[in-house]
Amino acid sequence: MHVSLKPVCLSFIRLAAIVALTMLACSSLRAQSTAGRIIGSVHDQQDAAVAAAKITVTDTLRNTSRTALTDESGDYVVADLQPSTYKVVIAANGFNSFQAPSVLLEVGKDVRIDATLNAGDSNVVVTIMGDVPMLDSTSSALGGTLSNKEINDLPLNGTTTWRGSLSGRRLLHHQQ
Repeated sequence: MHVSLKPVCLSFIRLAAIVALTMLACSSLRAQSTAGRIIGSVHDQQDAAVAAAKITVTDTLRNTSRTALTDESGDYVVADLQPSTYKVVIAANGFNSFQAPSVLLEVGKDVRIDATLNAGDSNVVVTIMGDVPMLDSTSSALGGTLSNKEINDLPLNGTTTWRGSLSGRRLLHHQQ
């Protein structure tokens, strides 16, 4: 009795090709992330970099925190943050602490918080009250957040709607 493995091999190859194409298609979907970053640099009053300053980023809505340290050039990056409002605290030994209590991070955006630390007691906190500029000079990507009202108010010009039924009555074509 002779059994042919050719149909089984072809089925397996087809299945492997379908799985590979599906994985490839799904990997491109993950590339569109909603996460953002808070980035910046920390310097002293003489514009010297402050290395090993502790950056604490707290999500004020979820009450979760992440920490990072500045590198030798005073730069830091806190990545993979979900859109929310954050409190940023920067502390280093021998310097007053810096605080930005209300930093809005939008979908897929970077927010830059640069700090100049004054020499002094680290128990003294310098709080920055004001809005962080929403100009993102770190990326050329376009994006933003729309409210429900803004979405509902979008014009529908140029779209085609069809009125009528499929029960044999004449369909009316209406261009808005």
